[in-house]
Amino acid sequence: MDNEWTIKPKVGFGLISFGMDTNQVAAFSSVYGPLETVTEDADQALGLDDTLAFFSQFASQEDIAAVRGAIEDKAAQRGRQEIFNNGRVFVIYEADRVVSIMASSRESRTNFKDISVFDTAAVDVLRLFEKANGAPGRYRSTQAAFDHIGVSLDAFSLVESGKVQALTASDERFRERTIEVRKEAYISPEEAGSFVVHSVF
Repeated sequence: MDNEWTIKPKVGFGLISFGMDTNQVAAFSSVYGPLETVTEDADQALGLDDTLAFFSQFASQEDIAAVRGAIEDKAAQRGRQEIFNNGRVFVIYEADRVVSIMASSRESRTNFKDISVFDTAAVDVLRLFEKANGAPGRYRSTQAAFDHIGVSLDAFSLVESGKVQALTASDERFRERTIEVRKEAYISPEEAGSFVVHSVF
């Protein structure tokens, strides 16, 4: 398997490790392809006053203040997203350091435990990560989260009426599969109750 495309829970993805800065990641452009898109959280704060002035017609001052605070707090974290090589790899930064890497199904070399995860049936990939996680995953809509190893999958599964099923190639969403590895598992308190804990074994 190509080490450059190996998912490494709690460490990173391939040659990219958590804690690296943008210059260190840029050094691997010969591997991951050209940097195509950069989005910074600070950009969201531009024109904020005009935007909130418009929405003040429909929302209370308390709601406007809450939205302003959330956007300004996020901008202060100096978040940044970089997209490489036609959406094959996404790198997320906070405070100028890598905290998350996501690979898409456009990159078939992505692997874990010597398994090419985008060339393998979804149910087998879910089992692979559940085993590595040492516990069942959390599922919601097309998301699957394995918190012990900080890995999240999208479009490998679907939750309908509280039941979890693996997606197949016949579902158009299957073509948009992604796998994200984070330094720390992300669990939003507002969303935690909407997930279903499920074992695929």
